[in-house]
Amino acid sequence: MAKSERGKSKGKGKGKKAPDRLAKRAEEKTRLRKQMAALTARVTALEERVTALESTPAADPLLDIPGIGPRYANRLHAAGIQGVTDLGAADPVALAEQTGIPAKVIRGWIDATAASGQ
Repeated sequence: MAKSERGKSKGKGKGKKAPDRLAKRAEEKTRLRKQMAALTARVTALEERVTALESTPAADPLLDIPGIGPRYANRLHAAGIQGVTDLGAADPVALAEQTGIPAKVIRGWIDATAASGQ
C-alpha cells in the first residue's frame, strides 16, 4: 500500500469512531448517575434506620408487649409512641396510617396492655 492510500484509510475511521465514543461516554455517565442516585437513596434509608435505632431507649417498654419487636417499636417511636401509655391513648386507625402496621394488630396490642394493666 502506498503512503497516500495508508493516510486515506486511517482518516476515514477516525471520523466515525469519535461520535461513537462520545455516545458511549454519555451512556456511561447516565448509567453511573442512576447508580449514584440509587446508592444515595440507600444511604439515606440506612441513615434513617440508624437514627431510629439510636432513638430507641435501651429498656423499651413497648418490647414487653407480645408481638412488638424492635422493628415495630421503631415504627411506633417514629409515630410518637414512646411507651405503653402513649399506645393505649392512640387511635389505632390513625396510628396504622402513620406506621404501616395494620390497625387490627395495633388494636390487639392496646387490648393486651389494657388487660394486663400495663
